[in-house]
Amino acid sequence: MSARAFTFDQFVDLHGQAKASPRQRQHLNIHASHEAPFQRLFIAFGLDSYVRPHRHHLVPKDETLIAAQGLLGVIVFDDAGQVVQQLKLGTERHATPRHATPRHAALGVSPVVDMPAGTWHTVLALTPD
Repeated sequence: MSARAFTFDQFVDLHGQAKASPRQRQHLNIHASHEAPFQRLFIAFGLDSYVRPHRHHLVPKDETLIAAQGLLGVIVFDDAGQVVQQLKLGTERHATPRHATPRHAALGVSPVVDMPAGTWHTVLALTPD
């Protein structure tokens, strides 16, 4: 077994496929099959992509989102459908600079969001890249 590298060209292709898709998103699986103990994949989102609020509870698995490119919004809901948390997920390019003013500090961008199994959430693109 050998390591598998993912190239920038693959991300460019994935982004192009998302733009051409009616759903404005496309994924590239890292895992070999759906029976794998961990589902790992890259997802490219277009600005008009809609991911309905969902949770992973039938086969309870935590979900970790890692930004490889762009800026995403992650919205977390309670069981009644009320928004309980709004997060920005993005790369360093979108992060608040260390010398930011307090006004900029509210923009806090995280490169990783980790959600426990059963958490209601949705994800949306905030930038076209």
